[in-house]
Amino acid sequence: MLNKIIVTLDGSKLAEKALPYAIQLANMLKGSILLVRVAEHSSVNTDTPQNIKDVLNNIETYLNQVQETITTKYLPPEQVNTIAMYGDPLNQLASLIELEKPAMVVMTTHGRSILPRMLVGSVANRLLQQTKAPVVLIRPTNLEDTSELAVVLEEPNSLSRHADRTRLVVTLDGTPESEAALVPAEMLARETGGTIFLLQVVPPIYTSDFSGNWYVYDVEDQSEAMLKAANDYLDTVETSLIARGLNCVKVVRVGNAADEIVDYARKADASFVVMATHARRSFGQIMLGSVADEVMRRSHLPILMVHTLGKKEVLPSEAPEAVTSK
Repeated sequence: MLNKIIVTLDGSKLAEKALPYAIQLANMLKGSILLVRVAEHSSVNTDTPQNIKDVLNNIETYLNQVQETITTKYLPPEQVNTIAMYGDPLNQLASLIELEKPAMVVMTTHGRSILPRMLVGSVANRLLQQTKAPVVLIRPTNLEDTSELAVVLEEPNSLSRHADRTRLVVTLDGTPESEAALVPAEMLARETGGTIFLLQVVPPIYTSDFSGNWYVYDVEDQSEAMLKAANDYLDTVETSLIARGLNCVKVVRVGNAADEIVDYARKADASFVVMATHARRSFGQIMLGSVADEVMRRSHLPILMVHTLGKKEVLPSEAPEAVTSK
């Protein structure tokens, strides 16, 4: 099974809200799910071999129950596996991702073992920095929900609306670093016959008077050079993707990055918003913990985050063949 999806769980109902998305992705990609739960180190006094064994047994029991619920209706047993781990969650997950090389990791931004509102940059960003796997972040819509898993799995979501054809809003800023987002976006679009919506947000140009007051020009007064550069850049990316057999649309907007991304994703009826985590610090930058965090708080769409490309990696627009996950 080439398209493996890792789902991180912590035993909480909120963490389980990632499962409907993971199941939908597994069906779309004809892939498998690996359910993972990591027990953190306890105190030195209780970190005995027997206690570790007991903790792992409890985790395995929980994961088996989740697996059984999923395989009774949504996926065949051979497509759902589990693994219980013990140690530092971040290091254990990073090691597992390196070993399994999944198509993506799916996780919620809330859980029992994390603060009421997880700082996206505190866990997911550190995980992204240590691995190359894209991470899909899900923000639960109801933090008080204690529904049983069978109920949660029936909840509609942005992927179930487009089960056959995903709609991916990919945010770019004109830099090679931001194009890391195109790699998983192309894979998803190709596997599902979906559409990629290329979005670049150009910030308004501010000026001040001698008294120190700041003003913003109207859209009509934006720098023609900036708008032309953004349109020319997206034209190049769009042309390349279309030539590679993908459905693609491009749009340039002017305004606050988070505002424009949220608004356009809503109007495009997006399945995902796809972002690179460390785009260069220039206009339209997309940074995990800033723009991505704001988009997530306001849209409830899953955000597919991917680490920026290394110098030796190849962008979809430069690769000779389609990009696929293995």
